[in-house]
Amino acid sequence: MRAEREEGFTTEVSLGNEQAGRNLPFGSFVDNIGLNGLLIRENESERQFFITADEVTEPGRRMFFLTGNVDGGLTTRPIVLEVTP
Repeated sequence: MRAEREEGFTTEVSLGNEQAGRNLPFGSFVDNIGLNGLLIRENESERQFFITADEVTEPGRRMFFLTGNVDGGLTTRPIVLEVTP
């Protein structure tokens, strides 16, 4: 995940907690959210995150997104997740 910051905007960007991945298929979730949720930390512009798909997740392709808590809830561009058997 990469945030393009405007000059002077250095605060952290929260991208959610246990429900960080919006529209993920049943049985999959953002795995490494940390104690304070999925964050792009202060003065940083990137964050790596992982998606875990439980064995009940149906194989297939699905688009999901993340929503930030800044500027009225900006969302990411769609991210494609492909679950394979």
